[in-house]
Amino acid sequence: VDDWLAAVIVLAAFFSMLAPMLADFETYGFHDWDVHTAYRYVTVQSLKEYGQAPFWHAFLCGGVPAFGHVEGATNLVSPYLPLYLLTDERTAIRLEVVGNGLIGLLGASLLAARYTRSAALRALFALLFVVNGRWALQAAVGHTWHLQYAWTPWVFLLFLRASEEGPLRRAIWAGVVLAG
Repeated sequence: VDDWLAAVIVLAAFFSMLAPMLADFETYGFHDWDVHTAYRYVTVQSLKEYGQAPFWHAFLCGGVPAFGHVEGATNLVSPYLPLYLLTDERTAIRLEVVGNGLIGLLGASLLAARYTRSAALRALFALLFVVNGRWALQAAVGHTWHLQYAWTPWVFLLFLRASEEGPLRRAIWAGVVLAG
């Protein structure tokens, strides 16, 4: 019961934080969402319309490397690429934010579970990690580069597991998540 109640509280807080962003899927967003959506769209346009990888962004400042900076065409190597290829950019970017938030919540909860059995402490740690002012403010103004922070607890968790005696695949998975 404690685990279910903690999960409900965490999810309610998370979706409450994202409610303004999720309220209207017809808009491209506000503040920087239009810019960050455009960065993601370069990948889709390059792949679908031109049949090539998005290494160059020809439509920004006379041309810049699209895959050469953290806010560029990073969705090329993202697990969310299928969302961008199959849905509208407005939907895909919102689902990416939600997905990374849920990944961060789950990872933080599992990491905390290594140190406590208390559902309340695990929930508190997950909330402090994802439903905090920094994450909320970044998501609210449309910055997407911070979404990679969601994988941080997974890196620590996999590192701790790789540090234990066991198969080499644990260390390989830690490296894959860290590289992602």
